[in-house]
Amino acid sequence: LRQYFQEGYCTSQNCCGYRGCGAEINPSGSLLKAVLMNGAQPLRGGVQFVPSGDILDDQPLRAYDSNQGMGRVNLLNSVPMRGENSMQMKVVNDKWIVDGSKDIYKVTIDN
Repeated sequence: LRQYFQEGYCTSQNCCGYRGCGAEINPSGSLLKAVLMNGAQPLRGGVQFVPSGDILDDQPLRAYDSNQGMGRVNLLNSVPMRGENSMQMKVVNDKWIVDGSKDIYKVTIDN
């Protein structure tokens, strides 16, 4: 994922999904974590007891619970890749959050 940003897959406006369309970005840890969390998929199944390997039927998995967290990483759900998915993404890297400040972003969502 770090390589995706370092190889210029994003411009200052959005991510285009192919290498070299934008400038190199040195992504912050916060950006990488946010992108991975946003594209994660919930796990299926149940909680496995270690060391026996038994599945605990009384603890089913639920999205965002303490057993699976955000789920498993899925890069195709996380970043635009031309020819592989049709998602669009805007990133803000290394932006400090200041108490009392406000940032406004206009986003259009198509059906």
